[in-house]
Amino acid sequence: EGRVVPGFAELRPVLLSPPSVVMRPEMRGVARVGELVSALAGNRVSSLRSLVSLWSWQPRFLLPEVAAWLPRARQDFFATHMWPALVTEAKELVQAQQQQLLQHRQRRQLKQQTKQLQGQGEQEKQGRQQGGDEAPAGSKQSASGDQTKQQQGQGEQMLGQGKQLHRDGPQQQQQQQQATSDVKLQQEAPHARKKRKKSKETGRLVGGGQPSSHS
Repeated sequence: EGRVVPGFAELRPVLLSPPSVVMRPEMRGVARVGELVSALAGNRVSSLRSLVSLWSWQPRFLLPEVAAWLPRARQDFFATHMWPALVTEAKELVQAQQQQLLQHRQRRQLKQQTKQLQGQGEQEKQGRQQGGDEAPAGSKQSASGDQTKQQQGQGEQMLGQGKQLHRDGPQQQQQQQQATSDVKLQQEAPHARKKRKKSKETGRLVGGGQPSSHS
């Protein structure tokens, strides 16, 4: 009928019996039906692939059985011109099926690999997220360490200032005492001048009021 090898459909108009009779058990007694079925069953041909596998080393397999379905006037032409083309067509069909099967397998493998890569990508993403979640803790530890170092630095600075104050203390005390003395002297100076002036005036008055012993 041409369902397996489309080229056989061209023979249907000239076949001596309809192709469907091979499916009827009571027709197995007809020579061309029985011989065709027996050839296929005897060589365990149940698919196009198995038929092409047999044709790869026996290309004239099934030729007499198929030619018996044609009028005698067409059998020679069929065997010489049409049969080789039908065998070639069947081989090409099998190759195309194998190519499609290979492509299907490749697509399936690619799909599996893509899923694996996606799974790995998700794992890496989760790992990065976990690492990102842990990063703040590390940052906190780092910040705490920096704060501790800063506090230590401030403590050392204050300690240094204390030592400097300890060293500069006596000198500053002397300077303060000197400054205090200077202030006192400045404060006492006017009184001293007034006191000396008053003493001079008192002396003049005294000297002027009493008669001199030489006069």
